[in-house]
Amino acid sequence: MKFPVILALTFGQLSGAGSWYKVDWRVGDGTWEKTSEGFAKTTGIDRYRLYEQSFPNFWTYRLEVNLVAGASGWGRTYGFDDGTGDEYLITAFRDGEHYTRYNSRRPNIRWVGDSES
Repeated sequence: MKFPVILALTFGQLSGAGSWYKVDWRVGDGTWEKTSEGFAKTTGIDRYRLYEQSFPNFWTYRLEVNLVAGASGWGRTYGFDDGTGDEYLITAFRDGEHYTRYNSRRPNIRWVGDSES
C-alpha cells in the first residue's frame, strides 16, 4: 500500500536537520531504479522511480521511493529538491513504498535530504 504525502515547500525546509546527498534522478518511464548500496544504507532508500503521470490531474510528476526494513523510524522525513529551489517532502511512519506528486519546470531530482543521517 502506498501513502501520498504532501508538498512543495521552499528549499532548505529540511536543511536545519539531517544531511543532503547529491543525486541525479531523472524523469523516466516508471521503471524502478536501484540506488547505490551506500546510499541505501545511509538513507534507507533502496530504489526510486520518477515519471510523468499518464493522466495528471493537478500534479504532473510522481516520485516514488522504497524504504528498506527498519529505515522509517517514527516520522523520518525526506526532502527532494528539483534544482529550481522547490523541495518536496515525504514523512515515513513505516517501511515500504511512499510517493509524492509535484509540478516543476525542472522535474529531475538533484538533492535528497534525510532528517536522520
